Amino acid sequence: MNIKNKVVLGVSLALLLIQVQQSAMAADWWVIFGTGDQPNRDLFYADGASVAELKMESGQAEPARSVTVVQIFETADAPDFVAYDLQFQCNKRLLKVNTVTAYNRSATASTLPAPKGWNPVPQSWIDRSYDFACKPDGREANAMMRLGNTTADVLATVTRTKMWGITRPSAYYEENHGPNAVKNSSQGVLRDLDLLLGNKPANP
Repeated sequence: MNIKNKVVLGVSLALLLIQVQQSAMAADWWVIFGTGDQPNRDLFYADGASVAELKMESGQAEPARSVTVVQIFETADAPDFVAYDLQFQCNKRLLKVNTVTAYNRSATASTLPAPKGWNPVPQSWIDRSYDFACKPDGREANAMMRLGNTTADVLATVTRTKMWGITRPSAYYEENHGPNAVKNSSQGVLRDLDLLLGNKPANP
């Protein structure tokens, strides 16, 4: 991300901070990564309140550290957002994707098949998630920006309406009707995740 984009993102997030609604459930959301060009932009948020050291399991060299990361999509044929429960062995720079849950724009959720086992941390939003969970003191130095307490669905709505300027895309509202119906496709999510981890995509 270049300096100009960082400035634009910083201004947008300042506006977003004003818009996020407080939640009764404790969360500490940070924006950690953005990718893509209009109309296929994605933003990734990590919840600082979800970071926890887990009990060391058999075969591990160290206790894993968990974090929840949410991916929000601009494109209308993607889910509303996808939540990843990630685990890292910080010293070994290893990743395990514990769960992947897609939240559709029809207000339904589905659990997607997560890649199995431990994998090296790839450069991407996963590397940024690793830094967020394993190097918490460096978050601001790594250009991660704190938003505070809200819910993932509010983040998704405010990101689209306030940052991306999507006020009423027909595909978001006319679900299952006409050529612009929401497809809520999760195949691309799984394909991209497998490619990042160097696996053969389950859905090529």
